[in-house]
Amino acid sequence: MKNAKRFLAVVVVTLIATMTIASITATRSNTYVSKKIPTVIVKEKAIHVRSKMPRIMSPSRARSYASTLMLKGQFNCLNKIWTRESNWRHKADNPNSSAYGIPQMLHLSKKLTTQQQIDRGLQYISERYGTPCKAWAFWQEHHWY
Repeated sequence: MKNAKRFLAVVVVTLIATMTIASITATRSNTYVSKKIPTVIVKEKAIHVRSKMPRIMSPSRARSYASTLMLKGQFNCLNKIWTRESNWRHKADNPNSSAYGIPQMLHLSKKLTTQQQIDRGLQYISERYGTPCKAWAFWQEHHWY
């Protein structure tokens, strides 16, 4: 239970950060921006945060990034799934479906960065299974997740 709570907390924080950056860069109005902080400063910070991570990561760097987001036991389960699904390749394409990217999610945009693919994949796992190890247990039975 403790591992699941930590994983969920990391996913929520990542999701909030991703949503904040996306909403700031997607709109010109102040709808999503706190009125206490000038929009220009928030936009500069968002650009600065995004520039720290390269758009495309090697499979080993993608693994390293994902491993920092969760406990080792949970990462081992995630690694087993995504190694089998895409071998951690950000451009992995399933010719039999619309599954794409590292998490092999259906209808995943090809414009997403490696980090965004990982974040979306973790969000999906969190919402559907709770933890990567529960997703791995499902994968072992069905060979998909």
